[in-house]
Amino acid sequence: MATRILTADDHLLVREGLASRVGAEPSIGVVCEARDRCEAVEKFAALTPDAM
Repeated sequence: MATRILTADDHLLVREGLASRVGAEPSIGVVCEARDRCEAVEKFAALTPDAM
């Protein structure tokens, strides 16, 4: 079972690059991305990933 994570950064390219690199690891799955802290907290509460 893959570790489910949420990635967050205010820069789109950084966020997408991070999700791409981390998501390439078979034992990790990116469940969503967030643009800022508020969005990250909301998505974390709604999706309950293993890590942020």
